[in-house]
Amino acid sequence: MLVISNTVELVRLHTADIVSIEADGNYSVLHIVGDEKRTVIVQLGQLERMMGEQLAEEAVNFIRIGRGLIVNKNYIYYINLNLQHIVMRDGLGHRYPPMHASLESLKKLKELVEGDSGKEDMENG
Repeated sequence: MLVISNTVELVRLHTADIVSIEADGNYSVLHIVGDEKRTVIVQLGQLERMMGEQLAEEAVNFIRIGRGLIVNKNYIYYINLNLQHIVMRDGLGHRYPPMHASLESLKKLKELVEGDSGKEDMENG
């Protein structure tokens, strides 16, 4: 469970409900399973620190991509290096609009996801 709290609001979310988080100036926009969005008054860097402190082992599911995006690797559906975007899809069938990231960040993400897929195949085989 992630708890985001400041002087004016409190948001509690199960980590499995967080698809991605985008920076928007001094705010962060949480994309939540079911195609819901929640804007919170917390900068992305602060939110990343909160996640590290509160989530323990679950924090490994969240990957920072460049300066403006954190994704839950469990919802990565499509990475296109040529278009420099990533598409997320949740278990309910909602496909989220493409989010843009740098080519270098997406290359690293693609390699990481490919490596994780190989580990899962070995564990399941």
